[in-house]
Amino acid sequence: SWSFWLVEKGWFGTGQRGAIVVGAIWGVLIMLFGAWPGVFLRERADPATAPAVKFWHSLKTAVSNASFRRITLYLLFMAASVSVSSAVQFYTTLFWVAQGDSKLTSLLTGAASTLNIVCGMLSLPLVSWGARRIGKHRMALVSAFVTALGGLLSWWFLTPAHPWLSLAVAPFFGIGITAVYQLYFAMVADVAEEGALRHGVRNEGMYSAISNCMIKALSLIHISEPTRRTPISYAVFCL
Repeated sequence: SWSFWLVEKGWFGTGQRGAIVVGAIWGVLIMLFGAWPGVFLRERADPATAPAVKFWHSLKTAVSNASFRRITLYLLFMAASVSVSSAVQFYTTLFWVAQGDSKLTSLLTGAASTLNIVCGMLSLPLVSWGARRIGKHRMALVSAFVTALGGLLSWWFLTPAHPWLSLAVAPFFGIGITAVYQLYFAMVADVAEEGALRHGVRNEGMYSAISNCMIKALSLIHISEPTRRTPISYAVFCL
């Protein structure tokens, strides 16, 4: 993201002070936008009229669904691979591509994140069309191939001879990981419908809860940095 660029601009004083301020700004924004749905969204139906479903029964029903386990493993392996590469890409860019130039690194990482987001958003209609055309599971394989292709091209495109060439891999990761999440949640909806037909009980809430817990668990990989074992261990414990 452009967070490192904001820190490097020196608008908030030293690098340490800038990191604290930028982190605080992001924290406030996350809290504001995170509270937005809870404040302004309302359920259509009266929850009191819905049949009560026990938590452990709902969890067992969701976990015992073979289709849900398969697509969750798909999300786990795909998102984990991208998270691992993202966790080390910053250091690769800083110490190899930019040869220790933090100013250049801030520009490269900011531009890469923008390309990642823009290409991912532009690919949404194409992924939807492909899922309708060849099926969600086949489109999921295509998204895995696109992501793997981006990782393979990194071997040649991450080079100090041409630092800006590293941006060429950003669209592959942006399109690939966007397609992964788009198709995953679309398939979760299908699994929820299958479960409702089989058991007669709507279980979307549990499927959604498990999915989001998986995503939060995968986000731990982003803070993995082997040179800071104590703070990283503390952060993992807090999360």
